[in-house]
Amino acid sequence: MKPVKLFELLEERIREINLDHPIRIGIDGVDGSGKTFFADAFAQYLQRLNRSIIRSTIDTFHNPKKIRYQQGENSPKGYYEDSFNIDGLIENLLYPLGPKGSLKYKTLIFNYKTDSQIDVPFEIAQEDSILIFDGIFLFTPRLNPFWDMRIFLDVPFETTIERVKQRVKDQEYLGSGNIVKKYKTRYIPGQKIYFKKAEPKKKADIIIDNTDYTNPLIVK
Repeated sequence: MKPVKLFELLEERIREINLDHPIRIGIDGVDGSGKTFFADAFAQYLQRLNRSIIRSTIDTFHNPKKIRYQQGENSPKGYYEDSFNIDGLIENLLYPLGPKGSLKYKTLIFNYKTDSQIDVPFEIAQEDSILIFDGIFLFTPRLNPFWDMRIFLDVPFETTIERVKQRVKDQEYLGSGNIVKKYKTRYIPGQKIYFKKAEPKKKADIIIDNTDYTNPLIVK
């Protein structure tokens, strides 16, 4: 299925959602599944609706290194439990856009590359805004209730490993020689903990086989 055709089907699903607050769409999937590329393209496509599109990512809600690595730099458990500032994400973005929320939100609070907080002013959403949010671990018990649509991009780990070897942001942050080692020792095992504990595919409203970027397929 061509991406545009897929987006048309997703647009139809969005039109069926009637809320008195912004629609919060979570796009989940393992590292290297294509979440950011998919979310950027989908957000661009949704501009046709003439509604405010809010774009954000879990990457701007990291915890500081001292918290992320408190269980060990290569700890899969630490990756799953300590990577992200869940309280900050809920307080600054997901809750304000939800029922009886203030509509005052921030799309970022932290820069993981510089390991520093980011202080940006609040923005004001419209009641019919659409949040497109991508990231890992989005359907955990704490975060799952905040999504109005849950999309999971399903890609085998074998494929994602090959993809991350080419990702510039990983090479810049981890160093080209450390990418595969990091994924095999920390990231992939951490994802497997997530699969076991949170069962994200069962919670997803839509599952998309994104093994082939050019031919994504809805499988649920």
